[in-house]
Amino acid sequence: MKSTIKKFYSDLQFPGQYLPQTMRFYQDHGVHNRYLQEIDKLIEPGITVLDVGCGTGMLSNLFATRYPDVEFTALDFSDSIDYGHR
Repeated sequence: MKSTIKKFYSDLQFPGQYLPQTMRFYQDHGVHNRYLQEIDKLIEPGITVLDVGCGTGMLSNLFATRYPDVEFTALDFSDSIDYGHR
């Protein structure tokens, strides 16, 4: 069962693949997704953020580009986490 779930998320690569241009877009234009806006309100300089179940790491990388003084750690059990290291 565990391997079936891992394969599902590895194949899905949630929340999706992204390019450096994607991060720059959010840096320039801000976050317009309501869910992400709520997270954005909670991030303050000097805190540490743990993103468990990060998928490809897109959201952690997004916020890391917006907040360079915040330490982000992203973990996922699926192979899609490998995408975040490219």
